[in-house]
Amino acid sequence: MIQRFYLTFLLAAALPSYSQAELTPTKVIKVGTKPESICKAFGGKLYISIINGMEPGDGEIAVLDQDKVSTFATGLDDPKGLDFINNQIIVSDRTKIWSIDQNGEKKLLVDKDDFPREITFLNDIVASPDGKHVYVTDMSPPTWMFDPEKERVLWPLDSPEAIAPMTGCVYKVSLDGKVIPSVPPGNLSMPGPNGVTALRYRGKDALVMGDFFTGNIIAWDGTHFETIATGFRGADAVSIQNDVLYVSSWPLGKVWAHDLITQTTQEMSADFTTAADFYHDRENNQLIVPDMLEGTVKFLPITSLARPASAVATKQTNTTSQQDHVVPLQKAKESGANILLIGDSAISSWKETNTQQWKDTYSSYKVAHLELPNDQTQHTLWRLQNSELKGISPETVILHIGLENLKNNHSPEDTATGIQAILSELSWKLPTSHILILPLTAALTDNDTALAERVEKTNQILSQKKFPESISYLTEATAQKNTSIYEAWKKAITPHLKAKLNTNEEN
Repeated sequence: MIQRFYLTFLLAAALPSYSQAELTPTKVIKVGTKPESICKAFGGKLYISIINGMEPGDGEIAVLDQDKVSTFATGLDDPKGLDFINNQIIVSDRTKIWSIDQNGEKKLLVDKDDFPREITFLNDIVASPDGKHVYVTDMSPPTWMFDPEKERVLWPLDSPEAIAPMTGCVYKVSLDGKVIPSVPPGNLSMPGPNGVTALRYRGKDALVMGDFFTGNIIAWDGTHFETIATGFRGADAVSIQNDVLYVSSWPLGKVWAHDLITQTTQEMSADFTTAADFYHDRENNQLIVPDMLEGTVKFLPITSLARPASAVATKQTNTTSQQDHVVPLQKAKESGANILLIGDSAISSWKETNTQQWKDTYSSYKVAHLELPNDQTQHTLWRLQNSELKGISPETVILHIGLENLKNNHSPEDTATGIQAILSELSWKLPTSHILILPLTAALTDNDTALAERVEKTNQILSQKKFPESISYLTEATAQKNTSIYEAWKKAITPHLKAKLNTNEEN
Protein backbone atom coordinates (compact mmCIF):
# COMPACT_ATOMS: atom_id res chain seq x y z
CA MET A 1 0.00 0.00 0.00
CA ILE A 2 2.88 2.37 0.76
CA GLN A 3 5.28 3.35 -1.97
CA ARG A 4 8.00 5.10 0.01
CA PHE A 5 9.56 5.14 3.47
CA TYR A 6 10.63 8.39 5.08
CA LEU A 7 12.93 8.97 8.00
CA THR A 8 11.66 12.44 8.84
CA PHE A 9 9.46 10.89 11.49
CA LEU A 10 12.66 10.17 13.41
CA LEU A 11 13.86 13.75 13.10
CA ALA A 12 11.11 15.33 15.17
CA ALA A 13 8.03 14.29 17.10
CA ALA A 14 6.79 17.60 18.41
CA LEU A 15 3.18 18.29 19.23
CA PRO A 16 1.50 19.25 15.96
CA SER A 17 0.36 22.76 15.22
CA TYR A 18 -3.06 22.70 13.63
CA SER A 19 -4.67 24.53 10.75
CA GLN A 20 -8.26 24.13 9.70
CA ALA A 21 -9.13 24.09 6.02
CA GLU A 22 -11.88 21.53 5.82
CA LEU A 23 -12.34 19.72 2.54
CA THR A 24 -15.72 18.81 1.12
CA PRO A 25 -16.19 15.17 0.08
CA THR A 26 -16.65 14.85 -3.65
CA LYS A 27 -19.06 11.94 -3.16
CA VAL A 28 -20.97 10.24 -0.35
CA ILE A 29 -22.45 6.76 -0.88
CA LYS A 30 -24.67 4.71 1.45
CA VAL A 31 -23.10 1.24 1.63
CA GLY A 32 -24.65 -0.67 4.56
CA THR A 33 -24.71 -1.02 8.32
CA LYS A 34 -21.41 -0.29 10.05
CA PRO A 35 -18.83 -0.19 7.25
CA GLU A 36 -15.38 -0.51 8.80
CA SER A 37 -12.59 -0.87 6.26
CA ILE A 38 -12.10 -0.51 2.52
CA CYS A 39 -9.60 -1.57 -0.14
CA LYS A 40 -9.33 -1.74 -3.91
CA ALA A 41 -9.28 -5.31 -5.21
CA PHE A 42 -10.67 -7.42 -8.07
CA GLY A 43 -11.32 -5.42 -11.22
CA GLY A 44 -10.22 -2.20 -9.57
CA LYS A 45 -13.46 -2.10 -7.57
CA LEU A 46 -13.78 -1.07 -3.94
CA TYR A 47 -14.46 -3.75 -1.33
CA ILE A 48 -15.83 -2.84 2.09
CA SER A 49 -16.08 -4.81 5.33
CA ILE A 50 -19.62 -4.46 6.72
CA ILE A 51 -20.06 -5.42 10.38
CA ASN A 52 -23.89 -5.24 10.40
CA GLY A 53 -25.27 -6.38 13.78
CA MET A 54 -23.94 -8.45 16.66
CA GLU A 55 -25.19 -11.85 15.49
CA PRO A 56 -22.53 -14.41 14.54
CA GLY A 57 -22.25 -14.75 10.78
CA ASP A 58 -24.11 -11.56 9.87
CA GLY A 59 -20.98 -9.70 8.74
CA GLU A 60 -20.18 -9.37 5.06
CA ILE A 61 -17.95 -7.87 2.41
CA ALA A 62 -19.67 -5.49 0.02
CA VAL A 63 -18.41 -4.40 -3.38
CA LEU A 64 -18.80 -0.86 -4.67
CA ASP A 65 -18.80 -0.75 -8.47
CA GLN A 66 -18.92 2.93 -9.37
CA ASP A 67 -21.95 3.97 -7.27
CA LYS A 68 -23.65 0.57 -7.07
CA VAL A 69 -23.34 -1.50 -3.88
CA SER A 70 -23.81 -5.27 -3.76
CA THR A 71 -22.93 -8.16 -1.47
CA PHE A 72 -19.69 -9.94 -2.35
CA ALA A 73 -19.04 -12.37 0.55
CA THR A 74 -21.09 -13.38 3.60
CA GLY A 75 -20.82 -15.42 6.79
CA LEU A 76 -18.32 -13.31 8.73
CA ASP A 77 -18.82 -12.38 12.38
CA ASP A 78 -17.21 -8.99 12.94
CA PRO A 79 -15.13 -8.10 9.85
CA LYS A 80 -12.71 -5.22 10.21
CA GLY A 81 -9.41 -4.57 8.42
CA LEU A 82 -8.92 -5.88 4.90
CA ASP A 83 -6.36 -5.62 2.13
CA PHE A 84 -5.75 -7.05 -1.32
CA ILE A 85 -2.69 -9.24 -1.81
CA ASN A 86 -1.75 -11.99 -4.27
CA ASN A 87 -5.18 -11.92 -5.94
CA GLN A 88 -7.11 -12.41 -2.70
CA ILE A 89 -8.72 -10.26 -0.05
CA ILE A 90 -7.43 -10.90 3.45
CA VAL A 91 -9.81 -9.76 6.21
CA SER A 92 -9.62 -9.84 10.00
CA ASP A 93 -12.69 -11.12 11.86
CA ARG A 94 -12.20 -10.47 15.61
CA THR A 95 -10.22 -13.64 16.46
CA LYS A 96 -9.65 -15.12 13.01
CA ILE A 97 -8.46 -14.16 9.53
CA TRP A 98 -10.14 -15.10 6.22
CA SER A 99 -8.95 -15.29 2.65
CA ILE A 100 -11.58 -14.44 0.02
CA ASP A 101 -11.18 -15.23 -3.68
CA GLN A 102 -12.54 -13.42 -6.72
CA ASN A 103 -15.80 -15.40 -6.54
CA GLY A 104 -16.49 -14.26 -2.98
CA GLU A 105 -15.67 -17.69 -1.55
CA LYS A 106 -13.98 -17.43 1.81
CA LYS A 107 -11.41 -19.76 3.37
CA LEU A 108 -10.24 -19.68 6.97
CA LEU A 109 -6.60 -18.63 6.87
CA VAL A 110 -5.89 -18.35 10.60
CA ASP A 111 -8.00 -19.29 13.63
CA LYS A 112 -7.55 -17.99 17.17
CA ASP A 113 -5.67 -21.11 18.29
CA ASP A 114 -3.05 -20.54 15.59
CA PHE A 115 -1.75 -17.42 17.37
CA PRO A 116 1.05 -17.72 19.93
CA ARG A 117 -0.92 -15.66 22.46
CA GLU A 118 -4.59 -15.27 23.30
CA ILE A 119 -6.27 -13.13 20.66
CA THR A 120 -8.91 -10.63 21.76
CA PHE A 121 -9.57 -7.99 19.09
CA LEU A 122 -7.94 -8.29 15.67
CA ASN A 123 -8.35 -5.05 13.80
CA ASP A 124 -6.46 -3.46 10.90
CA ILE A 125 -4.64 -5.44 8.20
CA VAL A 126 -2.01 -4.30 5.72
CA ALA A 127 -0.18 -6.21 2.98
CA SER A 128 3.59 -6.37 3.24
CA PRO A 129 5.56 -4.43 0.61
CA ASP A 130 6.82 -7.67 -0.94
CA GLY A 131 3.31 -9.13 -1.23
CA LYS A 132 4.15 -12.32 0.66
CA HIS A 133 2.30 -11.79 3.93
CA VAL A 134 0.12 -9.39 5.89
CA TYR A 135 0.41 -7.59 9.21
CA VAL A 136 -2.56 -7.49 11.58
CA THR A 137 -3.03 -5.50 14.79
CA ASP A 138 -4.46 -7.03 17.96
CA MET A 139 -5.85 -3.90 19.54
CA SER A 140 -7.10 -5.45 22.82
CA PRO A 141 -10.81 -5.03 23.72
CA PRO A 142 -11.42 -1.27 23.54
CA THR A 143 -13.94 -1.07 26.42
CA TRP A 144 -11.21 0.01 28.87
CA MET A 145 -10.52 3.09 26.76
CA PHE A 146 -14.01 4.65 26.94
CA ASP A 147 -15.96 6.48 29.64
CA PRO A 148 -19.12 4.31 29.91
CA GLU A 149 -21.18 7.31 30.97
CA LYS A 150 -20.54 9.12 27.71
CA GLU A 151 -20.96 8.35 24.03
CA ARG A 152 -17.72 7.52 22.21
CA VAL A 153 -15.61 9.57 24.64
CA LEU A 154 -12.15 8.29 25.54
CA TRP A 155 -10.93 8.55 29.11
CA PRO A 156 -8.36 11.34 29.61
CA LEU A 157 -4.81 10.13 29.08
CA ASP A 158 -4.04 10.42 32.80
CA SER A 159 -7.30 8.87 34.00
CA PRO A 160 -6.91 6.12 36.64
CA GLU A 161 -10.02 4.53 35.13
CA ALA A 162 -8.19 3.71 31.90
CA ILE A 163 -6.40 0.51 32.85
CA ALA A 164 -4.76 -0.96 29.78
CA PRO A 165 -4.31 -4.74 29.61
CA MET A 166 -1.10 -4.08 27.63
CA THR A 167 -1.80 -6.87 25.18
CA GLY A 168 -1.83 -4.67 22.07
CA CYS A 169 0.60 -5.95 19.44
CA VAL A 170 1.05 -6.78 15.75
CA TYR A 171 1.35 -10.19 14.08
CA LYS A 172 2.89 -11.18 10.76
CA VAL A 173 0.78 -13.73 8.88
CA SER A 174 1.95 -15.59 5.78
CA LEU A 175 -0.46 -16.44 2.97
CA ASP A 176 -0.33 -20.11 3.98
CA GLY A 177 -1.46 -19.28 7.53
CA LYS A 178 1.77 -19.19 9.52
CA VAL A 179 1.74 -16.62 12.34
CA ILE A 180 4.71 -15.04 14.06
CA PRO A 181 4.83 -12.03 16.44
CA SER A 182 6.01 -8.86 14.74
CA VAL A 183 5.56 -5.94 17.16
CA PRO A 184 5.60 -6.98 20.82
CA PRO A 185 3.06 -5.85 23.43
CA GLY A 186 3.93 -3.84 26.51
CA ASN A 187 4.94 -0.45 25.11
CA LEU A 188 3.28 2.28 27.18
CA SER A 189 3.12 4.59 24.16
CA MET A 190 1.14 1.98 22.23
CA PRO A 191 -1.31 0.10 24.50
CA GLY A 192 -3.97 -0.24 21.81
CA PRO A 193 -2.65 -0.26 18.22
CA ASN A 194 -5.36 0.05 15.59
CA GLY A 195 -4.25 1.27 12.17
CA VAL A 196 -1.07 -0.06 10.60
CA THR A 197 0.85 0.55 7.41
CA ALA A 198 3.95 -1.24 6.15
CA LEU A 199 7.01 0.18 4.39
CA ARG A 200 10.30 -1.21 3.13
CA TYR A 201 13.40 0.20 4.81
CA ARG A 202 17.03 -0.96 4.86
CA GLY A 203 16.14 -4.34 3.40
CA LYS A 204 13.35 -5.19 5.85
CA ASP A 205 9.78 -4.24 6.66
CA ALA A 206 9.06 -1.32 8.95
CA LEU A 207 5.63 -0.60 10.42
CA VAL A 208 3.85 2.61 11.36
CA MET A 209 0.90 2.20 13.73
CA GLY A 210 -1.79 4.47 15.11
CA ASP A 211 -2.57 3.90 18.78
CA PHE A 212 -6.28 4.29 19.41
CA PHE A 213 -6.12 5.39 23.05
CA THR A 214 -3.04 7.61 23.26
CA GLY A 215 -3.23 9.09 19.77
CA ASN A 216 0.45 8.35 19.26
CA ILE A 217 1.75 7.37 15.85
CA ILE A 218 4.45 4.77 16.45
CA ALA A 219 7.14 3.45 14.12
CA TRP A 220 8.73 0.02 14.58
CA ASP A 221 11.80 -1.00 12.59
CA GLY A 222 11.99 -4.52 13.92
CA THR A 223 14.03 -3.50 16.94
CA HIS A 224 13.05 -0.06 18.20
CA PHE A 225 9.88 1.92 18.86
CA GLU A 226 9.76 5.60 17.87
CA THR A 227 6.93 8.05 18.44
CA ILE A 228 6.71 9.97 15.17
CA ALA A 229 3.68 12.15 15.90
CA THR A 230 1.20 12.72 18.71
CA GLY A 231 -2.23 14.26 19.26
CA PHE A 232 -4.39 11.94 17.12
CA ARG A 233 -6.62 10.27 19.70
CA GLY A 234 -8.89 7.57 18.40
CA ALA A 235 -6.39 6.90 15.59
CA ASP A 236 -7.86 4.40 13.16
CA ALA A 237 -6.35 4.34 9.65
CA VAL A 238 -2.79 5.54 9.03
CA SER A 239 -1.02 6.11 5.72
CA ILE A 240 2.07 8.00 4.52
CA GLN A 241 2.89 9.56 1.17
CA ASN A 242 5.32 12.32 0.19
CA ASP A 243 6.31 12.95 3.81
CA VAL A 244 2.66 13.47 4.79
CA LEU A 245 0.94 11.28 7.37
CA TYR A 246 -2.82 10.75 7.03
CA VAL A 247 -4.84 9.67 10.08
CA SER A 248 -8.54 9.09 10.74
CA SER A 249 -10.18 9.16 14.18
CA TRP A 250 -13.16 6.93 14.91
CA PRO A 251 -14.47 8.59 18.10
CA LEU A 252 -13.67 12.15 17.05
CA GLY A 253 -15.00 11.77 13.51
CA LYS A 254 -11.99 13.52 12.01
CA VAL A 255 -9.38 13.03 9.30
CA TRP A 256 -6.01 14.77 9.51
CA ALA A 257 -3.01 15.36 7.27
CA HIS A 258 0.24 15.80 9.19
CA ASP A 259 3.36 17.07 7.43
CA LEU A 260 6.36 15.16 8.78
CA ILE A 261 8.74 17.77 7.38
CA THR A 262 7.17 20.90 8.87
CA GLN A 263 5.42 19.17 11.81
CA THR A 264 2.17 20.97 10.98
CA THR A 265 -1.26 19.36 10.88
CA GLN A 266 -4.28 20.14 8.74
CA GLU A 267 -7.72 19.03 9.85
CA MET A 268 -8.97 17.74 6.52
CA SER A 269 -12.48 17.06 7.78
CA ALA A 270 -14.44 16.91 11.04
CA ASP A 271 -17.65 16.06 9.22
CA PHE A 272 -17.74 12.38 10.18
CA THR A 273 -19.55 10.66 12.97
CA THR A 274 -17.04 7.82 13.10
CA ALA A 275 -14.19 8.00 10.55
CA ALA A 276 -12.95 4.42 10.19
CA ASP A 277 -10.25 2.60 8.18
CA PHE A 278 -9.86 4.53 4.92
CA TYR A 279 -8.39 3.48 1.59
CA HIS A 280 -5.63 5.81 0.37
CA ASP A 281 -6.36 6.14 -3.36
CA ARG A 282 -3.05 7.51 -4.64
CA GLU A 283 -4.05 7.27 -8.27
CA ASN A 284 -6.91 9.72 -7.78
CA ASN A 285 -5.34 11.65 -4.90
CA GLN A 286 -8.10 11.00 -2.38
CA LEU A 287 -8.97 9.19 0.82
CA ILE A 288 -12.03 6.93 0.66
CA VAL A 289 -13.31 6.91 4.23
CA PRO A 290 -16.03 4.69 5.75
CA ASP A 291 -18.22 6.51 8.27
CA MET A 292 -19.24 3.52 10.35
CA LEU A 293 -22.28 4.76 12.27
CA GLU A 294 -23.56 6.72 9.28
CA GLY A 295 -23.28 3.66 7.03
CA THR A 296 -21.59 5.67 4.29
CA VAL A 297 -18.34 5.96 2.36
CA LYS A 298 -17.04 9.46 1.70
CA PHE A 299 -14.53 10.41 -0.99
CA LEU A 300 -12.25 13.07 0.51
CA PRO A 301 -9.83 14.91 -1.83
CA ILE A 302 -6.21 15.42 -0.80
CA THR A 303 -4.69 18.86 -1.19
CA SER A 304 -1.04 19.79 -0.85
CA LEU A 305 0.13 21.18 2.47
CA ALA A 306 2.05 24.44 2.43
CA ARG A 307 5.80 24.15 2.91
CA PRO A 308 8.51 26.81 2.93
CA ALA A 309 10.36 27.36 -0.34
CA SER A 310 13.43 25.76 1.21
CA ALA A 311 11.64 22.39 1.32
CA VAL A 312 10.05 22.50 -2.14
CA ALA A 313 12.25 20.98 -4.84
CA THR A 314 13.28 23.75 -7.27
CA LYS A 315 15.74 23.69 -10.16
CA GLN A 316 18.58 26.16 -9.77
CA THR A 317 18.17 28.87 -12.41
CA ASN A 318 21.76 30.08 -12.71
CA THR A 319 23.31 26.75 -13.62
CA THR A 320 22.68 23.79 -15.87
CA SER A 321 21.78 21.93 -12.71
CA GLN A 322 20.12 18.95 -14.33
CA GLN A 323 23.21 18.21 -16.42
CA ASP A 324 25.77 19.12 -13.76
CA HIS A 325 25.01 16.05 -11.71
CA VAL A 326 24.97 13.53 -14.57
CA VAL A 327 28.74 13.15 -15.10
CA PRO A 328 29.64 12.97 -11.37
CA LEU A 329 26.94 10.38 -10.81
CA GLN A 330 28.11 8.31 -13.75
CA LYS A 331 31.68 8.44 -12.43
CA ALA A 332 30.43 7.42 -9.00
CA LYS A 333 28.71 4.38 -10.47
CA GLU A 334 31.78 3.39 -12.45
CA SER A 335 34.23 3.83 -9.58
CA GLY A 336 32.10 2.27 -6.86
CA ALA A 337 32.47 5.38 -4.71
CA ASN A 338 32.05 4.76 -1.01
CA ILE A 339 31.75 8.45 -0.05
CA LEU A 340 29.31 10.91 -1.59
CA LEU A 341 29.72 14.65 -0.95
CA ILE A 342 26.55 16.73 -1.25
CA GLY A 343 26.13 20.43 -0.70
CA ASP A 344 27.24 23.90 -1.69
CA SER A 345 30.41 25.83 -2.49
CA ALA A 346 31.88 25.17 0.95
CA ILE A 347 32.20 21.53 0.00
CA SER A 348 33.27 22.14 -3.60
CA SER A 349 36.07 24.56 -2.60
CA TRP A 350 37.54 22.27 0.06
CA LYS A 351 39.68 20.26 -2.37
CA GLU A 352 40.73 23.36 -4.32
CA THR A 353 41.73 25.60 -1.40
CA ASN A 354 42.86 23.10 1.23
CA THR A 355 44.51 20.35 -0.75
CA GLN A 356 46.52 18.81 2.09
CA GLN A 357 43.59 18.58 4.49
CA TRP A 358 41.53 17.09 1.69
CA LYS A 359 44.15 14.42 1.02
CA ASP A 360 44.51 13.70 4.74
CA THR A 361 40.75 13.18 5.01
CA TYR A 362 39.89 11.34 1.79
CA SER A 363 43.00 9.83 0.22
CA SER A 364 42.08 6.32 1.37
CA TYR A 365 38.58 6.38 -0.13
CA LYS A 366 36.71 6.62 -3.41
CA VAL A 367 34.93 9.95 -3.34
CA ALA A 368 32.07 11.13 -5.55
CA HIS A 369 30.87 14.72 -5.77
CA LEU A 370 27.30 15.94 -5.98
CA GLU A 371 27.76 19.49 -4.74
CA LEU A 372 27.31 22.73 -6.64
CA PRO A 373 28.27 26.32 -5.84
CA ASN A 374 25.33 28.49 -4.78
CA ASP A 375 23.08 25.49 -4.12
CA GLN A 376 20.31 26.09 -1.63
CA THR A 377 18.39 23.28 0.06
CA GLN A 378 15.57 23.35 -2.49
CA HIS A 379 18.09 23.04 -5.34
CA THR A 380 19.82 20.05 -3.75
CA LEU A 381 16.42 18.51 -3.12
CA TRP A 382 15.50 18.96 -6.79
CA ARG A 383 18.72 17.33 -7.96
CA LEU A 384 18.22 14.39 -5.62
CA GLN A 385 14.67 13.90 -6.85
CA ASN A 386 15.66 14.25 -10.50
CA SER A 387 18.83 12.19 -10.53
CA GLU A 388 19.17 8.46 -10.97
CA LEU A 389 20.82 7.36 -7.74
CA LYS A 390 20.17 3.68 -8.37
CA GLY A 391 23.43 1.82 -8.70
CA ILE A 392 25.14 4.13 -6.20
CA SER A 393 25.53 2.80 -2.68
CA PRO A 394 28.04 4.95 -0.80
CA GLU A 395 28.65 3.84 2.74
CA THR A 396 28.86 7.46 3.86
CA VAL A 397 27.19 10.67 2.66
CA ILE A 398 28.63 14.00 3.83
CA LEU A 399 26.22 16.94 3.68
CA HIS A 400 26.80 20.68 4.05
CA ILE A 401 23.86 22.79 2.86
CA GLY A 402 21.82 25.78 3.94
CA LEU A 403 24.28 28.67 4.05
CA GLU A 404 23.07 30.00 0.70
CA ASN A 405 19.50 29.88 2.00
CA LEU A 406 20.45 32.13 4.91
CA LYS A 407 22.31 34.47 2.56
CA ASN A 408 19.09 34.76 0.55
CA ASN A 409 17.00 35.68 3.59
CA HIS A 410 15.50 32.30 4.42
CA SER A 411 14.84 32.01 8.12
CA PRO A 412 16.82 29.54 10.26
CA GLU A 413 13.61 27.59 10.84
CA ASP A 414 12.87 27.28 7.12
CA THR A 415 16.49 26.42 6.35
CA ALA A 416 16.45 23.62 8.92
CA THR A 417 13.18 22.38 7.40
CA GLY A 418 14.84 22.26 3.98
CA ILE A 419 17.71 20.22 5.42
CA GLN A 420 15.19 17.81 6.94
CA ALA A 421 13.58 17.39 3.52
CA ILE A 422 16.98 16.49 2.04
CA LEU A 423 17.63 13.96 4.81
CA SER A 424 14.28 12.36 4.11
CA GLU A 425 15.06 12.09 0.40
CA LEU A 426 18.50 10.66 1.07
CA SER A 427 17.13 8.13 3.52
CA TRP A 428 14.78 6.92 0.83
CA LYS A 429 17.19 6.98 -2.11
CA LEU A 430 20.26 5.71 -0.19
CA PRO A 431 18.78 3.61 2.62
CA THR A 432 22.04 1.85 3.54
CA SER A 433 24.21 4.97 3.72
CA HIS A 434 25.33 6.67 6.92
CA ILE A 435 24.76 10.43 6.64
CA LEU A 436 27.11 12.95 8.28
CA ILE A 437 25.71 16.47 8.61
CA LEU A 438 28.25 19.27 8.84
CA PRO A 439 27.00 22.29 10.83
CA LEU A 440 26.91 25.58 9.01
CA THR A 441 29.80 27.77 10.01
CA ALA A 442 30.11 31.44 10.83
CA ALA A 443 33.64 31.28 9.39
CA LEU A 444 32.08 31.34 5.93
CA THR A 445 29.88 34.40 6.50
CA ASP A 446 32.47 37.08 5.54
CA ASN A 447 32.13 38.81 8.92
CA ASP A 448 28.41 39.40 8.38
CA THR A 449 27.22 39.51 11.99
CA ALA A 450 23.53 39.14 11.21
CA LEU A 451 24.22 36.18 8.93
CA ALA A 452 26.45 34.59 11.56
CA GLU A 453 23.61 34.84 14.07
CA ARG A 454 21.24 33.09 11.66
CA VAL A 455 23.86 30.40 11.11
CA GLU A 456 24.12 29.76 14.84
CA LYS A 457 20.32 29.67 15.17
CA THR A 458 20.07 27.10 12.36
CA ASN A 459 22.73 24.95 13.99
CA GLN A 460 20.94 25.18 17.30
CA ILE A 461 17.72 23.92 15.71
CA LEU A 462 19.50 20.99 14.08
CA SER A 463 21.47 20.11 17.21
CA GLN A 464 18.21 19.65 19.12
CA LYS A 465 16.81 17.14 16.64
CA LYS A 466 16.66 13.48 17.55
CA PHE A 467 18.38 11.77 14.65
CA PRO A 468 18.31 8.02 14.01
CA GLU A 469 21.48 5.96 14.14
CA SER A 470 21.90 6.31 10.37
CA ILE A 471 22.33 10.10 10.65
CA SER A 472 25.03 11.89 12.65
CA TYR A 473 25.03 15.63 13.26
CA LEU A 474 28.68 16.57 13.76
CA THR A 475 28.36 19.24 16.42
CA GLU A 476 32.13 19.18 16.88
CA ALA A 477 32.75 20.17 13.24
CA THR A 478 32.95 23.88 13.92
CA ALA A 479 36.05 26.04 13.67
CA GLN A 480 37.66 27.03 16.95
CA LYS A 481 40.20 29.78 17.56
CA ASN A 482 43.30 29.35 15.39
CA THR A 483 41.67 26.39 13.60
CA SER A 484 40.38 26.52 10.02
CA ILE A 485 36.93 25.21 9.22
CA TYR A 486 38.38 22.50 6.99
CA GLU A 487 40.71 21.33 9.75
CA ALA A 488 37.68 21.13 12.05
CA TRP A 489 35.76 19.15 9.44
CA LYS A 490 38.68 16.77 8.99
CA LYS A 491 38.91 16.08 12.72
CA ALA A 492 35.16 15.50 13.00
CA ILE A 493 34.77 13.37 9.88
CA THR A 494 37.84 11.12 10.10
CA PRO A 495 36.73 8.97 13.08
CA HIS A 496 33.39 8.24 11.39
CA LEU A 497 35.07 7.25 8.15
CA LYS A 498 37.55 4.96 9.90
CA ALA A 499 34.69 3.32 11.78
CA LYS A 500 32.52 2.82 8.71
CA LEU A 501 34.85 2.28 5.76
CA ASN A 502 37.70 0.11 4.66
CA THR A 503 40.69 2.43 4.82
CA ASN A 504 42.67 0.29 2.41
CA GLU A 505 40.60 1.41 -0.57
CA GLU A 506 42.25 3.82 -2.97
CA ASN A 507 40.76 7.13 -3.91
